[in-house]
Amino acid sequence: MLSSAPSLCLNSADSLVWSALGSSVFSVSYLYSLCASLLGPPLIISKFIWSNTLPPKVSFFGWLAWKNRAKTAVFLLDIGILSSNVSPLCPLCKVAPESNSHVLLHCH
Repeated sequence: MLSSAPSLCLNSADSLVWSALGSSVFSVSYLYSLCASLLGPPLIISKFIWSNTLPPKVSFFGWLAWKNRAKTAVFLLDIGILSSNVSPLCPLCKVAPESNSHVLLHCH
């Protein structure tokens, strides 16, 4: 692999080149507008989760649920905290696996 790499030009100095479309000079505002155009508008849900009207622990749990990181049995099995012989069934209904969507939306 090293032998197929392009040879270095020893007679010229290194320089930074901004190769984004539309501009040859780097600017933070251009990078921000480029990222915003690729990622879309910011999500409004974060304003509801991190509002000052909710207690911090409720906001934190809402953020965990939104990111699908609430500590349910399915999540803990996926990351290896629970052993494979532990049942992932919901402790409330014992019908479906205890996942974020089941516990927060579908469990009766």
